[in-house]
Amino acid sequence: MSIQTKSRILNVDDQESDRYAISRILRREGFEVKEAATGAETLQLAMEIPDLIILDVRLPDFNGFEICRKLKHEPPTIAIPVLLLTATYHDDESRVKGLESGAEGYLTQPIEPAVLVAHINALLRARNALRESETRYRMLLDNLPAGVYVVQNERIQFVNKRFAEMMGATQDELVGKSFLDAAHPEDRELLRESTARQLAGMALTRRIEFRLIAKDRNVRWVEAFDTLIDYEGKPAVLRNMVDVAGRRQRG
Repeated sequence: MSIQTKSRILNVDDQESDRYAISRILRREGFEVKEAATGAETLQLAMEIPDLIILDVRLPDFNGFEICRKLKHEPPTIAIPVLLLTATYHDDESRVKGLESGAEGYLTQPIEPAVLVAHINALLRARNALRESETRYRMLLDNLPAGVYVVQNERIQFVNKRFAEMMGATQDELVGKSFLDAAHPEDRELLRESTARQLAGMALTRRIEFRLIAKDRNVRWVEAFDTLIDYEGKPAVLRNMVDVAGRRQRG
């Protein structure tokens, strides 16, 4: 099966004629296409997790840079590739601004259909390769005897089975929550500071001890090692935890 026939694209443009022209190219290439004309519609339809979003920079309610930042800040949509497409902002400053907002690509119109499709396919190939790599990585983490979670944008993006057991919750219940929610209130500043240091590149691996608060409100001490990683193309912190309650009691 080709990339096109299995890929869903959200095409965003407030100009109906331009939106129609791009959608026609995409459908002719075999893509499934949904359309949006505003930033608000984009954020709503993005929750259906399309494989790629083509986003006009100039929209009536939000600009494309703002929408892209919002998409890249939310756990469900952070990994969706965004291709900014504009007929207005051709300057280098806008291109830099678009890429810094989190977009994976920035193109200007008019554009040849073949060039647009080639860029789309390149972004989809990159995403598919990343998905395969992350699937293998997740399987490895899921079978570790230590508890593990991944923090990005202050929220838990992934937890393994052992950490879910430590918390007395399911993996789905924990993903998307603030990483501070799982910690004792007196230890939250320590976790916040350790996470910030990792994201700032100030430490390779850092060891800390803190208290977890499980779903049933039971408290347990854990020893954690924080490491800066790349997760879905963005910096994140992997926290690897082991229960040290017995050691602390003996001490």
